Amino acid sequence: MKIRVLYFAQAREAAGTGEDVLDFSGETLESLLNSIIEKNPGIKKVLGSCSFAVNMRIVRNKNVRLKEGDTVAVLPPVAGG
Repeated sequence: MKIRVLYFAQAREAAGTGEDVLDFSGETLESLLNSIIEKNPGIKKVLGSCSFAVNMRIVRNKNVRLKEGDTVAVLPPVAGG
């Protein structure tokens, strides 16, 4: 299945792109993240501190099931003042 992945801030820098479409054969967000790390090991450190959204909804559980056409956003922590 095809999953669209959007990378923001440090995740964008680590991925080398702001957006990717992955041909993914797994079922969960966790398995998608493992696929991303396998493709780009340098992003592992960034993903450890990120939050994730599936179809514009923040998810707390990495076991959430993905389906064809889903969009996953990788959201690094935000600081401001």
